[in-house]
This record gives sequence, C-alpha cells and structure tokens, in this order.
Amino acid sequence: SRFIFLWCLVAQRKGMVINVDNKKKNKLLRVMLPGIAVSFALCFMLLVYAPFELYLTNRSSFWYTFSIMAQYTLAIFAAGMLLCVIAFFIAAKLGDRVMTAAVAAAVFVMLGAYIQGTFLVSGLPGMDGTEIDWSAYPAERIKSVIAWVLSAAVTAVLLWKLGREKFRKIAGYAGAALGLMLVLSLGMLMFTTRTEKRETLAATDVNLMSFSAGENLIVVHLDAMDAGVFNEVLVQHPEYRDTFADFTYFDNAMSGYGHTKCSVPLILTGQWFIPDESGGGSSANADAFDEYLNTELESSPLFTALEEKSYRIGIYDSEDFFLYKDIYDGRIDNMRDDIAVPSDAGRMVKSVFRMAMIKYAPWDLKAAGYRLQSEMQRFRASKNGGDYEFYSSSNSEFYDRLKEEDCITADGADSFKYIVLDGAHVPFMYDKDMNTVENATYEQQIEASMTIAGLYLKRLKEAGVYDNSAIVFLSDHGSTLSDEDKREHTLLMIKGRGEEHEFAVNSAPISFEDMSAAFVKLMDGSLSTDAFDWREGDARERRFFSYNWLTFTDFVEYIQYGQAGEHETLRPTGRVYG
Repeated sequence: SRFIFLWCLVAQRKGMVINVDNKKKNKLLRVMLPGIAVSFALCFMLLVYAPFELYLTNRSSFWYTFSIMAQYTLAIFAAGMLLCVIAFFIAAKLGDRVMTAAVAAAVFVMLGAYIQGTFLVSGLPGMDGTEIDWSAYPAERIKSVIAWVLSAAVTAVLLWKLGREKFRKIAGYAGAALGLMLVLSLGMLMFTTRTEKRETLAATDVNLMSFSAGENLIVVHLDAMDAGVFNEVLVQHPEYRDTFADFTYFDNAMSGYGHTKCSVPLILTGQWFIPDESGGGSSANADAFDEYLNTELESSPLFTALEEKSYRIGIYDSEDFFLYKDIYDGRIDNMRDDIAVPSDAGRMVKSVFRMAMIKYAPWDLKAAGYRLQSEMQRFRASKNGGDYEFYSSSNSEFYDRLKEEDCITADGADSFKYIVLDGAHVPFMYDKDMNTVENATYEQQIEASMTIAGLYLKRLKEAGVYDNSAIVFLSDHGSTLSDEDKREHTLLMIKGRGEEHEFAVNSAPISFEDMSAAFVKLMDGSLSTDAFDWREGDARERRFFSYNWLTFTDFVEYIQYGQAGEHETLRPTGRVYG
C-alpha cells in the first residue's frame, strides 16, 4: 500500500509538471500567434504574391518557367516564415513589451508595403532599359514618404488606443485577413492565366555566321531605329553612302506597330495581330498572340517558299518569339528543344527579391528592383548543356563576333537568317566606334549600329557571301523622342542578289505588311525596287497600331494618310482593341 501511495504521489506530481509545461507552451503559442499571422501576410505579399503577380502579367519578359519560379519563390517564402517564427519566439521569451514592439514593427512594414504596392503604382517608370533619373519623380517620392509615415502613425495610434494585448490581437486578425485575401487573389490570377505554356523552342546561336556559296537572304533587324533621325545622321555621315553602296534606302517605310513584340511577326507573315475587341485583358491577349504567331508563320508565303527551296531557316530573336515545339521542331535551324535554367541560385534568389521591390518597396529603394532585367541575363544557362549558347541580341556580343576576321563561313546550305540586334534601343551606351560610354545619345546609338552594319557587310564580302545574298537592314519601329505613340517611321535598306549601284533613295509608300511578300521576291532574284508593288508618287493609306507594351493591352489603331514620320497625318481611327 505504501508503494502504491508513493507511485500515485509521483504520478500526480509528474502530471502537474506536464500540465504546467503544456500551459506554458500554449501561452507562448498564443502570444506568438499574432506575430505569426502578420508574418504570413507580410512574407506572402512580398515573397509570393508580388513576384508571381509581376511574372504572370509579364510572362514574355522572363526567361525562366513557371515551375522554376515556383520552386524558388516557395523556398524563399518558407525560409522567410521560419526566420519570422524564430524572431517572434525570441521576442516572446524576452517579454511582453518586446513582443508588442516586434508585432508593431511587422504591422508597420505590412501596411506600408501594401499601400505602396496597391495604390502607388500608376506613376512607375517603364522597364524598357531606359536609364531612369529617379530624382525626376518628386511627386512619386513624396507620395511614398507620406504612405510610410502614415503607416507608422496608424500603427502608433492603434497601439496607444488599444493597449499592448488588444493591439496584438487585432494585428493578428488583420494579418490573417490580409493573408487570406492575397492567397485568394493569387489563386484567381493563376486560375485565369496559363501558368505553363505549351512547349516551345529556344533561340540559340547555332549557325549564326554560317552561310551558303549559293543563295542567301539575310535580314538584320536593328531595334528602334527611327528613319527620321537616321536621315539627320546620314547628313552628318556621308560615308554611310559608301558603306551601303548597292542598297536602296526606302525613306517612306513605316512599321505596323510601335513595339517589337508585334512588329516581328507582321514582318515575317504580313498578317496583323488584333486582340479581341471586347477587351480580353493582358493574359488573354498574350495567349492569343502566341496562337497567332505560330499559326500565321507556318502558313505564311515566306515560310512556305523557304521550305520549298530547302533554305536553312534561322530566326535569331532572344525575346517574345516562342515557337511551339510540336509544330517547328527540326524546321528552324537554330531553334532547340531546350529551356533556360538558373546557373546561379543566389542570383535567382536576388531576382525574386527585385521582383517584389518594383511595386512594393519605398520609392527610394525601387532602383534596386529595376536592375532586374539586366541582371536576369547573367545567370541564364542551358538545361541540356548543348554546344551552343542561347541567342542574345546584344550589340556588343554581335560586334565582338565580327572582330574575328574569319567569323563568317560560306560552307552551308542556302540560308535565310532573321537576326535581331538591340540596334538603337535604350539604354544608350555606345559611341560611334562601339565603345561603351556614359551618357550616350540616341544619335550615337544609331552611329554605333551603322558601325556594326558596316563591319558585318565587310565580313560578308571577305567570305564571298555578299554578292550572292539579298540583304535587308530594317527596324521594327521608330523612337519615342517626339511622340510615345507615333513611332511608325522605320529604317528599311535593301540590296538584291547581285545588285550593284550607288546608294539610292526611294520614297515609295512601303508598309511592313508588305515585307513577307518582298522577301519571297528577293529569294526569287528581284532587285530592291522590284520587291514591292508600290512606287514613288503612289498615294496610300497605311495602318499602324500603338499599344501599352507593359500590359499588352489598349491597341489604338491609326491611319497614315501622308508620308511616314509626318505625325500630323497619322490619325487615330477611333478603334481601340484589347
């Protein structure tokens, strides 16, 4: 009986200890819960919602797939939550005041980031590579400062009015509600957006410099080259007339779109991309564009003629040109069944943080986020590890290839090559000799492009490729120097196979919807002026669209009634699509 009594006594005391420990644990958990709820909302908003929102609404701007994005984002979120839980555990152990201060700090950041990323996004500068003068946006900076000061004030007033315990409780409910709202919003965005695209091919540098001793059609696309400004540069550099001897410069040519994404397919197919007039939105437009690109290219007279003549087809475009694997695999010489993967996990992690900073960081910290596009290209590697590199449109990389005297060979099959280069696009970073300089001008960027073009022609001549090739230099759209929307005046210079004459200027009213048919005529041996049905002096109304390249919406239709570059005769029709 004594043994039973002692055993019961020990068991009772152990039970009391266990009960006390459980009470302590439960109390600690209750104290930590508000901080955990706020941490979830904050981490989810910055490390999951913000990156995915940017990615899903701008998919063509990112080389990594949805799967890669998800792996890194969710891992970063988990790490962030773990750190927050550890921090709040320590704060809870240090006492009531420290815990309240930690919750208040988290609430302050949560409120400030939410206001910044939700209500202060309309004045953000574009991410097209232009060097941004952040001091030129004083109003946005002031609004950002007010938002964060207001967040601090609201947090302080609530803490003062509610007291520590009630403040933590209300903060927990608010964090849980915001977190749930963000989860539902992201779920809806994913539901209405194709997260994984149909399998596509990647553009590589395979056979970029390999041509035929028989026939070639070479198209060099110099991005954002405005023909109006080029005319001014041409006056200052009469030597360009010698560089482009044998070429006809069509100084009245105009693009169909104000941005590259839609311009390239129009050039190659002659068919227009027009979004649903009912306004499907960014995601619907992007999906429709992919279908348009792949369908119209395959059925285009150009693609048909190239395959009938057994031309080796190369399309060297590092952005926006996603061809379906099941249609084009094996038909485009430089396209590979490959995807890009991060070569550096640390840089990929940084890119996720930069994606969050673009919208949700205070104004004075956004510049770090805007380095995202330039940084992304530095850790892009091939998953298959092939003996090639993904194609880059960088002016400097292409120019470096041309510095090697024997870079071009004439030992391949008859070839068609469409080569996209940065040309005169922002950022302006070169002088006329292709030296990297600070504060370069648009005119210098044009001069640099002419230096590249001149050396390219020289290498083609040295390799015995020049005379047997039809060569086209064109741009996809003009510049934004005078008007953001009216960028229709484009560069177009053409030399047919065996064509010989002094540099010539022709003012026929050319539209880039004519280019696909012109390419076919050049393949058949036509000279430059015979590639088009239009002649100098012809009257013609030509179509043009401007659109919001950030959202891929708001396609505004114009008609040019006069000469390309005459803004007063480029008039809106009143029709807006998408």
